[in-house]
Amino acid sequence: MSYSLGRCRLKDIRREIGWTQRKLSDATGIKKDVLSKYENDTNTITYINSIIITETIYDKTGIRYSPRDLYEIIRN
Repeated sequence: MSYSLGRCRLKDIRREIGWTQRKLSDATGIKKDVLSKYENDTNTITYINSIIITETIYDKTGIRYSPRDLYEIIRN
């Protein structure tokens, strides 16, 4: 069995917690244009940035996401 990444869910997650790209950028230190590329599936989120994003969200909101939650996972 194999898996592949589907669409990035970062925009959905931001909306769930009520954050803008600017707020996420300010909180994580990841540039807004980089976040935009992730959200538009232009670039894949690096593993370290996925940890930074999910841990920052948890620290600031108490809502726990894992790096795996940042993408739809497709079972092939």
